[in-house]
Amino acid sequence: MQEKLTYIVTRIRNNKKKSLTAVLGFLALIGIGIATMNVFAKQATSTQTMDNMQMSDAGGSNIEIATVGDGAGNGATSTKNSWPGEIISLGNLEVQPAREGTIAGWYVHIGENVRQGQTIGTLSQPPATPELMTTLASQGEELSNKRAYVDTQHAYILARIETLKHFRESVVVSARATNALLDVATGSTTDLTIVNVKQKDIRAVLQGVLIKTSPLIATNSGVLTTGLNLPQLKSTLGARNSVLREEFSRALLAVISDLNDQNKLPIASGLIYFDTAIKLADASITDGNTLLDSDIDQLKIVLTDGQSAFIKAINEMKTAELDSVTKQKEVAEQLKNIDLEIAELEKDYAVQGVELASKEVAYSTVSSAIKGGYTITAPRSGVISSVLKKPGEFVSPGMPVAVITGGGSAQQLVRIRIPNNIRKPMVGETLSVFRPGFPTDARKARLVGVGSSLDETGSYMADAVFTQPSDWPVSASVRVIALETPSTITIKLSSILWGGNGEPYVWAVSD
Repeated sequence: MQEKLTYIVTRIRNNKKKSLTAVLGFLALIGIGIATMNVFAKQATSTQTMDNMQMSDAGGSNIEIATVGDGAGNGATSTKNSWPGEIISLGNLEVQPAREGTIAGWYVHIGENVRQGQTIGTLSQPPATPELMTTLASQGEELSNKRAYVDTQHAYILARIETLKHFRESVVVSARATNALLDVATGSTTDLTIVNVKQKDIRAVLQGVLIKTSPLIATNSGVLTTGLNLPQLKSTLGARNSVLREEFSRALLAVISDLNDQNKLPIASGLIYFDTAIKLADASITDGNTLLDSDIDQLKIVLTDGQSAFIKAINEMKTAELDSVTKQKEVAEQLKNIDLEIAELEKDYAVQGVELASKEVAYSTVSSAIKGGYTITAPRSGVISSVLKKPGEFVSPGMPVAVITGGGSAQQLVRIRIPNNIRKPMVGETLSVFRPGFPTDARKARLVGVGSSLDETGSYMADAVFTQPSDWPVSASVRVIALETPSTITIKLSSILWGGNGEPYVWAVSD
């Protein structure tokens, strides 16, 4: 039946001057033929795909019908829009050896998870050439010299630190003893401090003057230092200035009060007392009985000498206090310098230890590289996605020997190569990705970018990201299929007719 239809169609297409009646007859035959084919097929399917359906007209031109069927817009796949692709990763990191050699073996396989620093392979031992052995001997000599120097320096530093610590303790003890002798502010309860002695000298000088002058200025001299009653001044004492008698009485009372208070030092009151008492003696006159000229002269001498001794005692006390402060500053500065020297020595000790450790690591590295195989370690955690060199292959420093991928499927892309003779897909379209040989294991991906220039094969490069979790290995080859969109037009085969010029036309489309 199919051969008959083909024969009829060929005759009609070759005869382009047929009348409209012949065309209608041809259409009737096509309808009968289609109905007969549907019956023979027992209506096996209502939707079928016929890609690249071609028929040749009299001029030999090709006619292409993209899609025929009932499934427009239902998300079915179209094998016409199928492109090759490859899985790439943004988290790839190449493994590069630090020296040349031959790959001795791998301890991991593609797809295996590794951790950072894990040994994944080895390089063979290099030949023991004289140059390498000379280098190893030179490194060993440097390490021995460095170790001897560091040991000597460490011994000296530890001894010096111990000496400084003992010296510091002696300085602290000496400072405490000095403070105990100089400064009452240290909280010492002893009366043997220099400041306390000078304070007692001030009180002693003032009390001695009061005792010596008491018989010369008062009629009841016994109460002069008790503070119970004011002394009765002789009548002619200060007779030339009555105001001085009152000032002297107040000054004398203040001195007696300060002397009776052990917590108060009579410096200010004592200075006022001496000044007022000397002026009072100058303003005194004799009465020929209780106050003679010799008494006034003696009073002046006692007051003048006492004032000089009093001021001297004050100066000595101030000097002792100043010496105490100065000594404390000196001790603090000395302790600071000792602590700085100890800290500097401890730093030198640590630095020399680090230098020795680095020398030992360098020697160990050189020795391992010369005497033994070199291990290849993983520079990061991830999955072994590629092994670029096989055991027995020679590699140079910096040459990639493997690839580790991290980040999981979130950093994976599908790199697609799209021919330029089809409709360019739009960003955001959904694609179906599967691996050759696994047609049922498909993943959906979303197109995120399409290149604007062609590569050497005349194709566009495009990228898509997975919208479903994927554990496929990096660098795996895939096939990408575009899903049909609602814009795809599908019609039944019975609705297609061929014109006399060889072009297909739609006769009717039913619901």
